[in-house]
Amino acid sequence: MAAKKTLADLKKDMPQSSFHEKVAFQRENKNWLDKSFEISLTILDAIDEKGWNQTQLADKLGVSRQRVSKMLKGQENFQLSTLVKLEEVLGVEFVQVDGQDFTKKLNCYLTELTEQIVKSASVSKKRKSAFKDPAGYTTEFLHQTQKKVSDVGEAPFSYDLAA
Repeated sequence: MAAKKTLADLKKDMPQSSFHEKVAFQRENKNWLDKSFEISLTILDAIDEKGWNQTQLADKLGVSRQRVSKMLKGQENFQLSTLVKLEEVLGVEFVQVDGQDFTKKLNCYLTELTEQIVKSASVSKKRKSAFKDPAGYTTEFLHQTQKKVSDVGEAPFSYDLAA
């Protein structure tokens, strides 16, 4: 019994091996490590398509070959600035912003702007001061704006110039 207790005490005093530390690190950081690995595969595919090696990529990025090597190991905690530079150099996309939110905000903004223009025109008519648009600039602007928003993929907004 004393021998077992002594072995247990000795084991507690011994530092964990680097293997245990690596496993613990990988468990704690699984999500970003997985994403980093995906990014490294995309980089490898892109430099392969371009016929580049690590040194050529390093030159294009303005970093050392060792830094590129670290990126390609799939354990780099990439900064956004690094990802954007990689996107520019390699012609790939790592960071995608959900366009639906932007499109909805743009649609709301353009709807509000249109309503303000129409309201301004209505107020002018009520004051009996003529709101003249002989060249049809306001109407053309509204039609072009509606077309641009519908081209982005959102349902076009509606407006009534007669109001």
